[in-house]
Amino acid sequence: MSFLSILPGVTVKDQSAATDASVDRIYPPLRGKFTELVNYITSLGYGVQLNDGFRTREVQAARYSASLAKRSRYPAAKPGTSTHEGVDVKFNGSQALDLSIINPDGVSMTPTNSQVYTGVGAWWQLQGPTLVPDISPIPAADKLLIPRWGGAWTGNFFDPVHFDFSIRAANPLPPPGVEADPIAVTPGTPSNEPEIAERGAIPRIKSGYCL
Repeated sequence: MSFLSILPGVTVKDQSAATDASVDRIYPPLRGKFTELVNYITSLGYGVQLNDGFRTREVQAARYSASLAKRSRYPAAKPGTSTHEGVDVKFNGSQALDLSIINPDGVSMTPTNSQVYTGVGAWWQLQGPTLVPDISPIPAADKLLIPRWGGAWTGNFFDPVHFDFSIRAANPLPPPGVEADPIAVTPGTPSNEPEIAERGAIPRIKSGYCL
């Protein structure tokens, strides 16, 4: 069992051992933060279903192809650019967790226009940046990673089940109704401070859309 599936109120999608193993490959220095996220949701009286953690390049390529062909409900980044692959931590573990929030009656909550997802996403983004050590065999400098919620992204990038950390805070979100161009994002651009723009009631982190 993964470090998250052992927590009270937590289940794994389809009881899949592979999914649970992907969750257990979350980058170790970030495990405490994702544990706090799950515990926060269950403290509100909801359950958590773990859907996805680490993805290999091949898995990410398959998700990306499915997204382009509109066979997937949610978007996926190009292989080699996803926080699920660990793009900011030398691909040593996932920086992302996809989860579903479960109602007290055991039924999965619909993420779209959900005040619960919005509240959890806002809480997550307001946790602030985390200085993450490099644990690779030849360590480089520590990195400041920013918590992001995919439900704050617009247009085709809307991904309310996606929670991650990233160094990407490169360019502002587009106006409402205008889709951002991910090609215009400068990948790997570090930011020492998260830039939070209020749009309606949802705090939105400027983002590089690395799903």
